[in-house]
Amino acid sequence: MLRIRPTPRSARTAQSLPSVVVLMALIAVGALLAVAWLASRGESDSRAAVETTRVSRGSFVFSVTETGEVESARSVEIRCEVKARGAAGTTILEIVPEGTHVREGDFLVRLDSSSLELERNAQQIVVHSSEAAMIQARNAHDTAKIAKTEYLEGTLKQEELTIQGEIFVAQENLRRAEDYLQYSQRLAAKGYITKLQLEADRFGVDKARQELTAAESKLKVLREYTKAKMLTQLESDIQSTYAQWQAAKSNYELDVGKLRDIKEQVARCTITAPADGQVKYANRRGGRGGGEVIIEPGTPIREGQVIIELPDPAQMQVAAEIAEASTKYVRPGMPATIKIRSATGETLRGEVAKVNDYPEPGGWFSTSVKKYGTRIDILDNPGNLKPGLTAEVTIEVDSRDDVLQLPLQSVIQHGGKYYCLLKSPSGWQRREVQVGLNNNQAIEIRKGLAGGDDVVANPRRHRQLVTWPALTAPQPEQTASRDQAESPAAKSGPPRGERPSGEKAVQQRPPRRQRPQAKGKP
Repeated sequence: MLRIRPTPRSARTAQSLPSVVVLMALIAVGALLAVAWLASRGESDSRAAVETTRVSRGSFVFSVTETGEVESARSVEIRCEVKARGAAGTTILEIVPEGTHVREGDFLVRLDSSSLELERNAQQIVVHSSEAAMIQARNAHDTAKIAKTEYLEGTLKQEELTIQGEIFVAQENLRRAEDYLQYSQRLAAKGYITKLQLEADRFGVDKARQELTAAESKLKVLREYTKAKMLTQLESDIQSTYAQWQAAKSNYELDVGKLRDIKEQVARCTITAPADGQVKYANRRGGRGGGEVIIEPGTPIREGQVIIELPDPAQMQVAAEIAEASTKYVRPGMPATIKIRSATGETLRGEVAKVNDYPEPGGWFSTSVKKYGTRIDILDNPGNLKPGLTAEVTIEVDSRDDVLQLPLQSVIQHGGKYYCLLKSPSGWQRREVQVGLNNNQAIEIRKGLAGGDDVVANPRRHRQLVTWPALTAPQPEQTASRDQAESPAAKSGPPRGERPSGEKAVQQRPPRRQRPQAKGKP
């Protein structure tokens, strides 16, 4: 039998070692070739990609360009007038499609009125109950007044007559008793009656006199005390029943008013157009101040919230927001050019109508640059503009003749100063320049260059061509921004703690990594 003996571990390691060494050498050579190829390519690309532009002199228009939205200068807002019955609001059941042309009185929106109708039915029962209570209280008041009249004209007089009759009887009884006593005294003097009988006749006189006194006292009590007491009680009943009647009446009026209000709320659930116009939904984008609102069936609407806008197409304007740095230039009355970003791409004349004094509230994703709301009136309205169209507004701030200028991207900022790159007989060099205004395309050169000089068109891409001064603090280099200082004094910045009025912060970008240069190359 043939037996295969395994190769020792040391022998296998010795066999694989030359292969590993060869592989590593190949990788190193490939890396060196790749680095050399990239370096040569970068050098050739940097040489071939250097484009220059010429400093020119001519008219310079300083303008501010922003994007806005077309809206109506006079718009009728359709708000929800249904009082909130809960935190969510009233739900939209039916709404006319957006863009529909409506006339005054046409249907617009129908809100959910089911809960209001149930409340109306329940309130109707409450009104009936309060009306019954009011009628009952009024009848009690009338009864109290009748009771007073009844007492004065009936009961009191009857009692007086009754007592007066008792007094008359008592007087007659007293007179008869006194006469009988006198007759008995004469008989007793002649001895016809006994002394006991005479005493009995005297007792009869005293009794009749007491009965007369009691009747007279009863009449006095009736007139002086009982009458006053009864009148006080009856007057109290009149006043208390009157108060109860007025309370029931007020309660009834409140219930009727509440029922009337509920009926009005039910009627307000159906909204009609107050004027002619084209329907535009009052949708709202989400932001820091509140959530997103999309007007459609099923959307809950709060009391006072705008549902629909009916813009006037005859008076249109553009609502734009300009940066804080531009507010020192833009003033009402300045001319503007409005370009509508639609299929027709119309360009219209405009005029700045208003610049807000305070910035617009920012959203969650807004930058630190503050924006100020600006309204631009459209002077030559073609009549076919619709709210919501995007418009590009160019406000002409200033116009000058014979201005030395360069494309905006031809100027780079480094360490708070501005430079351009020029080619000299000895190679590329940097030159410090003093800049002025810019209009997003060209920038004014006030010092450092002359007309006809050729500079690098995009110095940011070719920073490696020259040597830059060291920075005292880490400051990223960048091209000139759209709103530079107008003088060297302004470029030095305001005192610490103050912000320059109307100056916009330069966009900060980190410096690009420099490509490795071939030895001996500029």
